[in-house]
Order: sequence, then C-alpha cells, then structure tokens
Amino acid sequence: MIRIGAPRILDGKECFDLWNKLGSLQKVAEEFKRQGLTGKNGKGHPTTTTVANSAWRYVLNNLESARSEMEGYGIIFDTDREWNEVIVTKATYILGSSRRRFFRWIDEHNLWEYGYVFETRMGKADRTEIQE
Repeated sequence: MIRIGAPRILDGKECFDLWNKLGSLQKVAEEFKRQGLTGKNGKGHPTTTTVANSAWRYVLNNLESARSEMEGYGIIFDTDREWNEVIVTKATYILGSSRRRFFRWIDEHNLWEYGYVFETRMGKADRTEIQE
C-alpha cells in the first residue's frame, strides 16, 4: 500500500472526525488553536488548508472505511463513480507534487478509467512511469 504523506503534527483521522462533527474546517482550526496546538516550528496554528489536507490524506489512505464513515456522517455518494471522481480529484491535489506517487496510487486502486478527471492536472499517464 502506498502511504500518502509523511507523519504530520495533525492526525488525519482526528481532523476528518472533527470536520464532520463540527461542520467546518474553520471550526476545526479554531478548536486546535483553543487546544494550543502549534506547527512543527512551534509557531502559528493549524490553518483550514492544513486541516483539510490532513483529513483528505486520511481518506486517501483509508478509502473503504472513510467512505463508510462519511455515510455515517450523512455524506452520501449516490454512485461509486461519483465517489471515485471526488477521491481522484482530491488525490491530484494531495499527491500532485509527485507524478510517480500519484500514478502508483491510481494503479493500486485501479482507477485508470478516471483519466478524464486527472489528465488536465497530471497529464497523460504512462504505466511505465510507475514501475520500480
């Protein structure tokens, strides 16, 4: 399994759960600020972007359980296609800095048919790019 992202200060599962419980990224960032959580260098507080990226990393690393949890929070995807389009789009942003890692993730989850979603941002894929 391809793990997405190095260990972070923010726990992706906690960000995901709080986002769904509190209803907004801003509220999660404010909660972390209230708790006194700071960045790696001890300065600043988690931003809404940091919270969102951590939560989406959790989702991309735990697709099946995250989808089930989202449904438990009332976030329903009517079709597998809708779900896959959302996660592939998010993956282009979370994994976008590494074509190889992105395409290995696509291959691992057998999502090649969603090329129309990622080709604009990531370009055409060649499976030889992902080989060791």
